[in-house]
Amino acid sequence: MRLQIKATGITLTPSIEEYVSKKIALIDKHISSLDVDSLVSVEVARTTLHHKSGDIFKAEIKIRANGKEYFAVSEKPDLYEAI
Repeated sequence: MRLQIKATGITLTPSIEEYVSKKIALIDKHISSLDVDSLVSVEVARTTLHHKSGDIFKAEIKIRANGKEYFAVSEKPDLYEAI
């Protein structure tokens, strides 16, 4: 499995990268058994800078494995909660 992590509007720190990798490891055994050449793309971002109640963070994941594509997105006020 290949993992790509992208950050938009925030700095991709080692702790964020480690947290994403840890979460992806939970599903890696299922993905790798389907397709050795699978690709997992994760984007973490701050959605806007103008929310009155604070920042809103987004985490998106795209998985390509075994000829199929899967997609999920989450928006939360805490980046780690979104992930």
